[in-house]
Amino acid sequence: MRLVWGVGLAFIAATMSAQAQVQRCPDILPPAVAEKRDAIVQAAKAKDWAALKRLSASDDFVYSFGDSGDPVGYWQESLKQGTDVPQAMAAIFAMPCVIYSEGGRREYLWPSAAELDWKALNAKEKAALQAFYGASIDEWYVEGRAKGYYVGWRGSITQAGSWTSFVAGD
Repeated sequence: MRLVWGVGLAFIAATMSAQAQVQRCPDILPPAVAEKRDAIVQAAKAKDWAALKRLSASDDFVYSFGDSGDPVGYWQESLKQGTDVPQAMAAIFAMPCVIYSEGGRREYLWPSAAELDWKALNAKEKAALQAFYGASIDEWYVEGRAKGYYVGWRGSITQAGSWTSFVAGD
């Protein structure tokens, strides 16, 4: 694997350890995860900035590689510049997910492509990505889908229901 979740809920470039496991999410998510995901999608669709601020309120929340501070301010500025982050949130959290487990910690990651290579994705996972990214899908894979890895939008929620990230990039 190319990117894994590490200490402090930040991404680190590493090879998966022998203890780390990635599996597809079940059809029914744990209640805390499902409730948080549904709240995020509802707030994103409504562009309810106050709700998104409450939902992302954590010192460890990752929304940008390199920036720190207020994720909502960052997302609002991105919207002014033409990137509709709430629209991306709603779409990404509606896609299939995977569970990343390591050292007793379980993180639910959207979309599945965040941890699975293109060729490992099933038809539903590929269709969801194609529907969202359209013709630009290869731009969201370093070196394209056939060879590279996904660097598009991704989000995570812990097993306990804490929203820990919504970020794009490598």
